[in-house]
Amino acid sequence: MMKRAKILIVDDNPSNRFAIRTILKGVDADLHEASNGFDALSMVIETGYALILLDVQMPEMDGYEVCEQLRADARTVHARDFFNGCLQRKQRQNARLYGRRNRLSD
Repeated sequence: MMKRAKILIVDDNPSNRFAIRTILKGVDADLHEASNGFDALSMVIETGYALILLDVQMPEMDGYEVCEQLRADARTVHARDFFNGCLQRKQRQNARLYGRRNRLSD
């Protein structure tokens, strides 16, 4: 029997986490949540995730910093992460630049 994939939803806004959870309701995966970057990092180290849906704007540690930490740690370097949320123009430019530097598609 195959193990179900695990998806981590990281967002400081509970309404956004609820919305993403609702969208993913029909997906055959275990959905886990973190409300900040620090919790997300410890959860990723503890549990392997097939996908990390990551908010860009969070207090204390933003989505870019979380990605940098994931890429710097040998245990999490292969984690698949995607930025979510409504991005303002400057944030979209930063996300595209970050994606190009880290070989993510934009």
